[in-house]
Amino acid sequence: KDELQEQMKKTFVWVETEFSGLYLLMEGDLTEEARYIFCRQDIAGDAVFAAAMLTKFRENIKKRPSVYSELFMEAGIIGQALYIAAEAAGLSGTGIGCFYDDLLHELIGLTEGDNTFQSLYHFTVGSALLDTRITTTKPYAELS
Repeated sequence: KDELQEQMKKTFVWVETEFSGLYLLMEGDLTEEARYIFCRQDIAGDAVFAAAMLTKFRENIKKRPSVYSELFMEAGIIGQALYIAAEAAGLSGTGIGCFYDDLLHELIGLTEGDNTFQSLYHFTVGSALLDTRITTTKPYAELS
C-alpha cells in the first residue's frame, strides 16, 4: 500500500473498506472513464463497480521471470472470488479481457513506461442483462 500511495495520485483518499486490503481511492462518477478504459464496453460504465487488479510487477519479474504466469493465475483466483461474492449478493460479475492498461495507469497517476506496478486483470459487478442473441442452457442439460 505504501509503495502504491507513493506512486499514485496524491489526491486519493485511501479509505480502507470492510474488505481487508481493498481501498476506496476516490468517489465520483467515473462512468465514461471506466467505459473507455475497458475498450469502450458498456458493461464497465454500467456496472455497480469496475475493478482493476494491480500487482508489483517489475521487481517480481526481475527476481523470477517464471512468476509472470503465476501473477495472472492469482488475479484469476481473485476474479473467481469476486464472481462468487457477486452471485451471493444477487448480482453478476464478469472478468474483462480487453482493457487499456496505459490509460488506467494514467488515470491513477502511475508513470508512463514505468512498470513497477502493472494492471493485470479487470472485473465488473452489476445486474445481469439477458442477451437474447445467446442461447443459455442449464449446466449438464444433456444429462437430464
